[in-house]
Amino acid sequence: MVNQVRDWMTFKPVAVREEGSALEALDQMVEQGIRHLPVVEEGRLYGMISAGDILASEVQDQQATIEYMEEYLYRHR
Repeated sequence: MVNQVRDWMTFKPVAVREEGSALEALDQMVEQGIRHLPVVEEGRLYGMISAGDILASEVQDQQATIEYMEEYLYRHR
């Protein structure tokens, strides 16, 4: 038997506002055990944010920092 969407959906989803920080959203996802959050303003859905999106951005930021530090260290030897 094929299940209905309502059998799997979250009835009272946690949402974030557009102005909130990505790390606060990630904290909510971890706390709630979820991977996606709707972005809502004044009761209107504006989009979705995923833990994968946030973590990919963090990895890019960390990689840029590592590259900067390596360049600095090797240039100042």
